[in-house]
Amino acid sequence: MTEWVFWGDRRITSVYENIYLRTFVEDWFGIVKRIAILFKGKEFLDIGCGEGHTTKQILDRLDKDYICDIIEPNKEALLSAKKFLGFENKVGESFIDTLESLKPKKRYDTVFTSHTNYYWADNEEEYKKQLDKAISLIKQKGQLMILTLPKNSDH
Repeated sequence: MTEWVFWGDRRITSVYENIYLRTFVEDWFGIVKRIAILFKGKEFLDIGCGEGHTTKQILDRLDKDYICDIIEPNKEALLSAKKFLGFENKVGESFIDTLESLKPKKRYDTVFTSHTNYYWADNEEEYKKQLDKAISLIKQKGQLMILTLPKNSDH
């Protein structure tokens, strides 16, 4: 099992199992439905889409025309996401990259990330730089949405 470092002091070994279990809980469907309602505009960027599971649950609930670009540093996960999402959702560009080194050609109405922000950095200073980078990807009057684990989570 992969072990993830959280700001250098916490190790995460079962994040994916935790997230996948949550998808079967009723409140999870309420969460993704609410997120979909809040999406502004029509051009989106998902930072760290993984294999696209959460992305799909959100995009499936959009009732507007959209295009969603995706970024994921893991090539195999990105290829899976493109296949998984491309069947029923409108996926635009895909980037095998990290937030830190991404150089997009455009800005987005909505930039979002789901359960990835705690992987962005090993310390708070670097995290703030990554947050600024995410904000720089947003159009004027756009929005950044970060879906993350609650403070009382064991992760």
